[in-house]
Amino acid sequence: MVDKWNSFVPPGDTVLHLGDLVFKGNPKHYLERLNGKIYLVPGNHDRVKVLKKCGVKILDDRSFLYKLLGVPPFTEINGVRFSHYPRAGRVFGHVHTNSLHKYPFFSENGVNVSAEVVNC
Repeated sequence: MVDKWNSFVPPGDTVLHLGDLVFKGNPKHYLERLNGKIYLVPGNHDRVKVLKKCGVKILDDRSFLYKLLGVPPFTEINGVRFSHYPRAGRVFGHVHTNSLHKYPFFSENGVNVSAEVVNC
């Protein structure tokens, strides 16, 4: 995935990542090899404190709202809402399946840009 990422992201680019950036292992090992400045809307697998120490800018750290109230956190940029979790009217990345039947790019759940669907 590192090679694929770097083939699309030049070193000076800005990346908005919608969560679950590093699932296992030492994030520094991966992050130091990725091009771009990463801004993260944290997902349920992200270790926010560790990622901050690695230089990742956290845009929304309200994951406790989801756990307590079922309200997914989001970041809004130019009127577009970006979220880790599927929610109507948002661009999201949470789903870990490449099934376009279950989670198509465009649906009532929003716009699915998960790595598995976009084949990263």
